[in-house]
Amino acid sequence: CGNAVRGQEAQRTTVIVQQEAVRPQVRVQQEKRLSVTRAERFTPFALGIVGPLNLPPSDYDVTVLRFNLLSGIHNNLSVIDIAGLANIVRGNMSGLSLGTIWNEVDGDMLGMQFSVLANYVGGNASGLQCSLVNYNDNLALTTGLQIGVLMNNAGHLVGAQLGVINMAESLEGFQLGVLNVTSELRGIQLGLFNIATDAPLPAMILLNMAF
Repeated sequence: CGNAVRGQEAQRTTVIVQQEAVRPQVRVQQEKRLSVTRAERFTPFALGIVGPLNLPPSDYDVTVLRFNLLSGIHNNLSVIDIAGLANIVRGNMSGLSLGTIWNEVDGDMLGMQFSVLANYVGGNASGLQCSLVNYNDNLALTTGLQIGVLMNNAGHLVGAQLGVINMAESLEGFQLGVLNVTSELRGIQLGLFNIATDAPLPAMILLNMAF
């Protein structure tokens, strides 16, 4: 009886050892399949129809050109993005984005955005934005120029804002508008009302500056 028990324990030990030996091989095979899948998620050209209806699907990165009949959604995008209504990028965008109504980049943007209604960047933005409203995340860095007919908004701005209402958490540069607002000013505000809460004169008419 004792020999039988010891034999069963030895068999179980052998099975466990074999399973542990196979697991690293399974992980390697899974990682290989995952790397192949990621490599296949790039496309030079894409077509957006509306919302999640895209060719190829939305989880692809577009490396050259995307044309959106109404709107398009993809992961990362480079070079040129054109839309009948809206361009939406869930990751990062570098290049030129032309949206009749709306441009949205949830990650970082390096390049230029032009639209009629609004441009939005959720991460850091570097370049030029032109629209009725340009709105960038209040915690991110914006470097360059925002031209908003109605309003510009940025977090830490290194550059300039031109619009009726200009708002930045901190400013190193220039604001030109009817109402200019910032918490930290290292530059010039030129407008009818200028507010810089950390400046020697936190509210000024026509001109305010701090360096």
